[in-house]
Amino acid sequence: MPKLNKLTQFPWITKQVFGNQGFAIFYKIENGNSIHIKRLDEGIAGLFSESDAKIIAAAPDLLLAALKVDALSIQTSAHKELRNAIHKALG
Repeated sequence: MPKLNKLTQFPWITKQVFGNQGFAIFYKIENGNSIHIKRLDEGIAGLFSESDAKIIAAAPDLLLAALKVDALSIQTSAHKELRNAIHKALG
């Protein structure tokens, strides 16, 4: 099972920005004694809807849960869909 922190910085959080205009996604980077908050959505400047921002922020947690379920080696059509989604996420 890959270490997700090697794939992406997480956890991701959402926060409403610019009044009611949109939501942004943030993550924390700890470097020694300093902590930096970075925006995941820099290129689009917080123009996510709240529901889109929440599902994107949940992606790392969902992927970790999917990897744990996949490790059970159960063979159903739902698990095949899960493996396809994992492959889509990890390449």
